Amino acid sequence: MSGASSTSRTEAEATLSRIWCEVLGLDVIGPDDDLFDLGATSLALVMVLTMIDETMNIDIDMEAMFGATTIAEQAGLVEAASSGAGR
Repeated sequence: MSGASSTSRTEAEATLSRIWCEVLGLDVIGPDDDLFDLGATSLALVMVLTMIDETMNIDIDMEAMFGATTIAEQAGLVEAASSGAGR
């Protein structure tokens, strides 16, 4: 969990951190930690996208999420989608 001492700065980051921690079986993931360095895979990403849709009612493009390798980057996608810019 190197670099996982950072705390979430937004509600989207906090929610994504909780989801990714559950999927990866980790206690803490910081907003700037590289998720793939922490063990994320394409299958894990599909699980996270499903959980985002179920918990936040937001549909995020998988390709866009695959290019966003940190919680902070993914939170930007979630925030854009929730404001209507991503739909």
